Amino acid sequence: MKSQLPIEAPQAPVQPEQDAANIPLDDDLLAEIFRRLDNVASLIRCLQVCKRFYHVIASILRTEPFFLGFYHVPNSTSPRPRRLPQYIHTEPHFTNPNLNLVYLNSKRSNVYSMVETRSSQVLLRKMVHGPDLHFVLASPFRRSSETIELPPRLFDARIHCLIVCSYVPWTQQPNEEYKVVVVFSDRQSGAQFTVMGFSSLTHNWTSVSHNQNGRVTFPKRAGYQEGLEPTVFASRMLYKLQNGDYILAIDPSTLLLSKIDLPVTDRSLLCYGNHFLGRTEEDNLCFFMMRKMDLFMWVYRVNNNNVGGWFLHEIVDLNGLMDPHAMGEVATTRFSANMLDQLKGFRLVTLNGFGEGSGVLILVMADWVISYKIKSKRLERLWYSHDWATRVQGVYAYEMVWPPAPMLPLGGQQGA
Repeated sequence: MKSQLPIEAPQAPVQPEQDAANIPLDDDLLAEIFRRLDNVASLIRCLQVCKRFYHVIASILRTEPFFLGFYHVPNSTSPRPRRLPQYIHTEPHFTNPNLNLVYLNSKRSNVYSMVETRSSQVLLRKMVHGPDLHFVLASPFRRSSETIELPPRLFDARIHCLIVCSYVPWTQQPNEEYKVVVVFSDRQSGAQFTVMGFSSLTHNWTSVSHNQNGRVTFPKRAGYQEGLEPTVFASRMLYKLQNGDYILAIDPSTLLLSKIDLPVTDRSLLCYGNHFLGRTEEDNLCFFMMRKMDLFMWVYRVNNNNVGGWFLHEIVDLNGLMDPHAMGEVATTRFSANMLDQLKGFRLVTLNGFGEGSGVLILVMADWVISYKIKSKRLERLWYSHDWATRVQGVYAYEMVWPPAPMLPLGGQQGA
C-alpha cells in the first residue's frame, strides 16, 4: 500500500512511463562501477563485482533455459548395459559444468534406468531386486538426489506393466512443489490400470484406479526395455505417445486420463523414429513427423468451448537448412527418414528427443546428434558418436537456467 504524503509537501511531477529497453544509460556502465571501488587496481575485487553484476542482471531478465547438453543411453540390447547414462557436452565452455551422475554410485551394485529430464532435474528408476518400484530424483548440478518409493505391494513388476513415470514441476517458489506421476496396468488384459501421484509438499501418494471404458487402452508392452518413453508437459497436462496409436493425456492434479487422436489419419506414414511430441513457445502441445527430409509440425489448440483440434503449423525442408560451413560433412551426406531409402545409399534420420525449455527438437542423423530450434529454424551439430558397435537411440535433453538459482554470494565459488 502506498504511503500518503503530507499535504504541504511538494508533489513531484508525474513522469510518463518509459520502456526499460529505452532508458538512457552511461556508455560504459561497468567503468562507472569500477570508479566507485575502494581499490580500482584490485583485479580480484573487479572480478567479484563483474560476477555479482552478471548475476543481478541475469536474475532480473527473463531468460530461456540455457541448453547445456544431453544424456545418452546406448542401445539397450548391448550385453553390458551402462550403469548410468552418459552426459554429453554439446558446447565446451567455461560455464558448462560437469553434470555426470557418477555421484549416485554409492554401491557398485546400483543400476539405474533413465526415465526423463525436466527443469534441471533427472528422474531415474533404480533397478533393484524385488517387484517394487524405486525412483531417484537427481540434481546433477548440486550433486544431490532424493529417493522416491511407491508404497509396497501396490506395484508388482511380474503382473503390472509400467506405462508412464514423469516428473512435473508444479508450482514455483516460495511454495515450490513438484509431482511424480506413475501409470501402470495389468500385463494380462490391460483392462485395469492405476494412476498414482506423489506430491513433494505432503510426501504422500494418491492413487486413482480405473477400468477400461473404451476411450483409453494400454498396450501390453511398455516402451523401452531399460527406460520409459519421455513425456511432454504442456498446458498443465502430461502427454505421451502410445506406440503410434494415440496420445495419452494425464492431468497431474486430478489423475484423470484421456486420449487425443493423432493428426495423421494414415497410420502407414508413421514408422519407428519419424514422429515425436513437443511443446511450442505458447505452451501448446505439438506433433512432429518426418517424411524423407521434410519436417511436418502440427499444433494442438483448444477453443473457447474446450474442444481441441490439430492445425498444421508448418512444413520445413531440412535440406535447405544445411549450412556447409556450420554443419560440415553432415551437409554433404544424404539423409532420409524413410527406411527403404537406406537401400539407395541414404543414411537414416530419426527424432529422438525434445527440450521443452528452449524449444529444441533433437534429431539423430546416422552417428550425428543434431538440434533443430523451432523458433529460429536453425540446425546445429551437438555430438558425433565414435562407437560404431552401438547406435545412438536414447537422447534426453538437459536444460537449466544459467546462472543457476539461488544466486551465489559475493565472492562465492561456482562449483560443479
